Amino acid sequence: MKKIRPLLSYLFLIMFINQICAQDLHNKPEKPPLTSEDLIKARFEKWQPNLFTEDDETKIVHQQILNNIYVIDEYITQTWDAGSSMWVNSDKYDPMYNGQDQLIETLYMSWNGSSWENTDRYVYTYTGNGLNATNTHQTWGSADWVNVQRTTITYDVNNRAVEYLYEDWSGASWENSTRYVETYLSNGNLETETYQTWNGTSWDKNYKYSYTYNSSNFITEYLSQIWSGGVWVNYSFSTRSYTLSGELSTYITYTWSGSAWTNSYQYMYTYDSNGNETNMLGQKWDPANGWVNYSQSTYQYDSNNNNTELLSQNWDTGTSGWVNYSKDIRTYNSANSILTATYQTWNTGTGWENTSWGSYSYDANNNYSEIIYKNWDTGSSSWVNSSRYTAFLWILITDVEDDGMQINTFKLYDNYPNPFNPSTKIRFNVPSTSNVTIRVYDITGKEIKSLINQTLEQGAHEIEFNGNEIASGVYFYKVEAHSIDKKESFVATKKMILLK
Repeated sequence: MKKIRPLLSYLFLIMFINQICAQDLHNKPEKPPLTSEDLIKARFEKWQPNLFTEDDETKIVHQQILNNIYVIDEYITQTWDAGSSMWVNSDKYDPMYNGQDQLIETLYMSWNGSSWENTDRYVYTYTGNGLNATNTHQTWGSADWVNVQRTTITYDVNNRAVEYLYEDWSGASWENSTRYVETYLSNGNLETETYQTWNGTSWDKNYKYSYTYNSSNFITEYLSQIWSGGVWVNYSFSTRSYTLSGELSTYITYTWSGSAWTNSYQYMYTYDSNGNETNMLGQKWDPANGWVNYSQSTYQYDSNNNNTELLSQNWDTGTSGWVNYSKDIRTYNSANSILTATYQTWNTGTGWENTSWGSYSYDANNNYSEIIYKNWDTGSSSWVNSSRYTAFLWILITDVEDDGMQINTFKLYDNYPNPFNPSTKIRFNVPSTSNVTIRVYDITGKEIKSLINQTLEQGAHEIEFNGNEIASGVYFYKVEAHSIDKKESFVATKKMILLK
């Protein structure tokens, strides 16, 4: 059994990734209904390499540890000071785990010029089944921690989250703020989510999200509604279809006109023989002309299925042709880990122009040793330092629990490595013969890939997820398992970070 092990582990990523990860392991951001423009932005901009447009306060989160693996023992994020031509410390992240490898505290610190100072802390508790129960955010006062927000998660008998309650600290007590109430189908699939706000005495309904699935448990319909006048009023709707191998084929969005659904946007996907996405075509609805091209993304891969180029283009209605928008070019080492990434934007007068660049170095075990980001300076026509992640210290964890014990309960482990590039392994336990599905989603809720959809025997299982065809960012993997004797069900979701 491991002892409590405070790990000075620390990785940094884009600001919104830090915000998501810092809130809590299962925290749900508020998500009012998306407009058509939001949907377009979420779908297309998620492919932009946001690693290369981070500001100087960006952070990456370190994840808990599994068996016999390398973990980060220390990591420093620095920003470039042009005046002194030196790297300057920025932030620090310090997690602590209990003997079950559960994250029980994360501490955030910032550099004041001479030493590290506390800024924020997140404290986590768990149920007897090992599920995240509460997450408390605190900020550092003059001499002690001060409560800010708390999330409490309630589960049903099948360990499915049925309520996410958000409370704010009033100075003396916790007060209700917002909540999500969730219902499930008999097979464990999420059926509805209702977002509510506290009016001081009771809960007010705001938004409801409903899901429909096909026989493979893939989401085929998504309905968003607003509470108005004592009834649910349609707002937006989307449908999805899939290839025979389970890849997303089409994604169509609609808006409510007041009496009927109106076409909004549609996306069509093509893949190569290896299952890599090669093109995504986006079109918007024109009542006079039908579907009109809007934007497209084209992907290229090397012989190892590493994504070497992502080309984004917009449709020019004047010339009825595609116009370049941006390009992401990547190189890899023999271990298929990224070495360099160059982000360029298109200038109609001069062609491709450099924007941002990243280089990645590794130690003998293919763990990060240094990451440097630079921005292109048009005045000097050269790359200028922006930020770096350096002073990596890696340790090999060997004091693990004995996995040879009889498996008598469902369990989903954290993926390793995490962050990962380009592949990571997901491990899970099945106590009896069960029907198991594992799917990967992006932060917009779009299903990225189905990893497993089959009957598995009792035991420990492991599957690999390869992120070559997707952009850097936060993703979620969800396991649903139902024993064939219908006595047990299990649903769990965990977060992972793809860092290219």
